[in-house]
Amino acid sequence: MLLESEAREAMKRQIHRLDKRAVEHGKSTIEGDRTMLNRVNRYIYKGKVQTALREMEGMVEQGKMYLVENINHRRFLTACSTKRATEEAVRFVQLLDSKDPRVYNMLMSTCVRGKDVNGAFQAWDMMRTEGLKPGKIFYSNLINACAQANQANRAFEVFQNMLNDGVKPDQITFCILINSCARELRKRKNRRQQLVLVERAFHVLDDMKSMRVRPDAYIYNALLACCARTGLKTRALSIYQQMLEEGIPSNAATYLALIDAHIAANDCEGALEIFENVQPRILGFKSGKEQLYNSAIHACQHLGDFDRALGLYSKMKADCIIPDPVLFATLMKAAAETGNIDKTADILSEMKIAEVGPSISNYSTLIGIHAKNSDYEKAQETYDEMIAQNIKPTVVVMNSLAHAYAKNGMVRETFEIVEEMKSEGMSPNSITCSVLLSSCYHGREIEKAFEVYNEARQQGMQVNESCTHILILIANRVLKSLRESPILHGTPGGTPSHRLQAIQSQRQAWAARAVSLYHEAVHNGVHPSLESLSLLFGCLRLPRHRMDGFSTSSTEGAGLFESRALSVYEDASSRGMVPAISVDAEQTFNLEKLPPVVGQVLTLCLIRRLYKEKGISIGGFKCRNIVFEFPPVAEVKRLKKQKEMEEGNPEPHVNYVGASVVSILRRMSVPFEGSQHEGYVRMNGAALDRWLKSSSGREVVGQQDLSYNGLNDIYKSIHKQNEKIRTSSYHL
Repeated sequence: MLLESEAREAMKRQIHRLDKRAVEHGKSTIEGDRTMLNRVNRYIYKGKVQTALREMEGMVEQGKMYLVENINHRRFLTACSTKRATEEAVRFVQLLDSKDPRVYNMLMSTCVRGKDVNGAFQAWDMMRTEGLKPGKIFYSNLINACAQANQANRAFEVFQNMLNDGVKPDQITFCILINSCARELRKRKNRRQQLVLVERAFHVLDDMKSMRVRPDAYIYNALLACCARTGLKTRALSIYQQMLEEGIPSNAATYLALIDAHIAANDCEGALEIFENVQPRILGFKSGKEQLYNSAIHACQHLGDFDRALGLYSKMKADCIIPDPVLFATLMKAAAETGNIDKTADILSEMKIAEVGPSISNYSTLIGIHAKNSDYEKAQETYDEMIAQNIKPTVVVMNSLAHAYAKNGMVRETFEIVEEMKSEGMSPNSITCSVLLSSCYHGREIEKAFEVYNEARQQGMQVNESCTHILILIANRVLKSLRESPILHGTPGGTPSHRLQAIQSQRQAWAARAVSLYHEAVHNGVHPSLESLSLLFGCLRLPRHRMDGFSTSSTEGAGLFESRALSVYEDASSRGMVPAISVDAEQTFNLEKLPPVVGQVLTLCLIRRLYKEKGISIGGFKCRNIVFEFPPVAEVKRLKKQKEMEEGNPEPHVNYVGASVVSILRRMSVPFEGSQHEGYVRMNGAALDRWLKSSSGREVVGQQDLSYNGLNDIYKSIHKQNEKIRTSSYHL
């Protein structure tokens, strides 16, 4: 904001110019023009850019463009930048119809500060329309606007246009371009996409050196940030070594990225080793001291070493470094994850003593910790304390509080908190929806859960993966109870047929509901997790005993799953959620991260695919070798024992995917080498060929159910005709 004295001096100069222009234009209303000009300047001085712009547009309508030209362009655009009023800034420049490149540079700076990438490109179009050539500053700001909008592809397109226009980039331009990759890495979850972005960032460094632009610390720190967000610690260390060789001084941001890269790579001991090496130099850094300690404590949190985290905090206080609320939030999480939940209250008291809060983020963290431990009473106490401190709750806080009640199955209380949220003017989001669904699941309010889901969809709310997971979990629970019904396990003559039919109807309806949830999720761009897919396949598992309409010996699912399970797997594989199946070459499947049920369905899909190719191939399809890799039983048992000691849980979750795959192969009589004890299964191609031709192979795969039998007859006939043609024994 301009000082009042500066504004008055500028206004006097404008009025002096106005007197000259008024005489030139033969205007007799000089006083009226002065009044209008003074009024616009007062609006700009007070930051009322919308009102000022309306006044200027009125001047143009009255034919007084000379008044608008007397307005200080820089002052108005600076006011727009302060208010993030990019739309008004664009309209002002359109009003001026200026040929001065500096005006467009100021407009671009306003769009960057307002994070308005569309306004930035509009400014670019306006400049080109006026026949002006953008310079280095303009292009750099335009790339920066793309970076802030997490649009790395657009940033690189602008950079290419910059080169095509003969504008030479400098260090700042290259740094912004690398930062665009680092920023977009925050939202990219797909590993392949992440690695592509990192490679693009390193190609920028190569381009920079080829143009003889010397990299500085900012460039290397931007590259280190890319490595930190992808856990590429080896590459990060090589960049650091390159900095040392080139004599480029490192700063707090350098070491922070190195530590974060090691944490992301699950090498927390390595992260703490880097911190210990740099610790003597921390006081010499101008900024970033708190962030370094915060990352080190974060590493202790991952290691489950709360005492070490407290030691770092004590060292921080001894060095007279004032901690921030983020560091205290990390300490709270470290305490909670190491079973020291009682210490979180002490940390809150420590914050009050240090006079650094607590802030809304700290209360949110603490309520979230209590919610995770299903302690709704302490969550409510923390919330009440926050309200007593006159801290206004946010949607995140309300969701965490509701989650504490939801995990205890307290449906009424959970819905009351959401109603309170609405009354306070907060809009529920997809997390709120998942919390409500969680309360219905734990409270066994099945139909109410689907009412919540349908209402959220009707309101246009974008449901997340958690919502889909909970609803499939509910369907899985219902289907499990139906499969375990005593009616199914009684004697055939002792149970009325209409009761069996009723259970069958319910089972089919809930299975269809689960599949529908999956298709709705993928249609809306939500990819269900492996755990959700495992639950879905569990919904499509057939009962142990035969039910009307299902065969346990001649289905595509080998008597274990409905054929829909295989169709869902193929759809999921096409979307990259599960391993894709290819039988054209030798293939090795790593099943280490797959749940057992997903591994079983993968095996069934693979066998069906082999049979399909064998049946429709005219030239004679030959099976290739197929290998399944998974943790051996001894390793699984070791992990189980380790989890029992760490978690104190007598029945920790471990992955027996190897045993499940081996059991299904044995059930289908598929020939293989290896076992769950050896950590691999190898199916020889020639042995698979013989098995598929055998009666047992056809029976298990279900030749009659694959709907290829008609096609098989045609292809066999064509194959015989081809043989006769080759042997010259075919006659019309």
